[in-house]
Amino acid sequence: MENTIITEYGMNEGEKAAQGPPEEAVSGRQSAEKQVLLITADTPPIKGQGIFFLLSILQVEDILQKIHVRSTPFAPRFSDGVAHWRNRSLPVLSLERYLGIQTKTVAESYRHIVVRSPGIPPDENGRRMGILKILPHVEKMTLPSETRPIDISHWCHDSGRLRGAYEWGNKILIVADLRRLLSDADAQDRNGRDWPEREGNGDADRMP
Repeated sequence: MENTIITEYGMNEGEKAAQGPPEEAVSGRQSAEKQVLLITADTPPIKGQGIFFLLSILQVEDILQKIHVRSTPFAPRFSDGVAHWRNRSLPVLSLERYLGIQTKTVAESYRHIVVRSPGIPPDENGRRMGILKILPHVEKMTLPSETRPIDISHWCHDSGRLRGAYEWGNKILIVADLRRLLSDADAQDRNGRDWPEREGNGDADRMP
């Protein structure tokens, strides 16, 4: 079966320049586009099928071991607050709550992934960037080819915020609309409910 998965990605000008001559850049980009992160969703299986999120590695800026999250007033239901990363204050976001997916009990530990909106370089204040709160297990892999598009609107209450959902063996793969997620988080900022002031060089620790 032909690969039907749609992922979002983007590169800034610095990344493009670093890839060298155009023909090498095209080859490198095509290779990178096929690399994804498989992230276990914090939700019960559906009819025995595990639920996972897919992210293109071109959307990922950093994977953090621990961060200090500050709660913010009037934050949307899909936000835990803000955290500092490289002198930027970024919203900490839950894909499960953004998509209206049932979550399990609170996990003992989480990882956090710094992501950016596909194709749009972030500004100096970190707009169009965010931090996703995820379960610890993350796997890097090549984009699966044997997949089948499926409709998950019956249990994903905000399925309009999806790029797509796919069945892959005994797994359901979800591709969220990351551009819309970060735009919605930015809109919260622009509506006059500012994130806290940045402090120092950031409170986040990278994975070793």
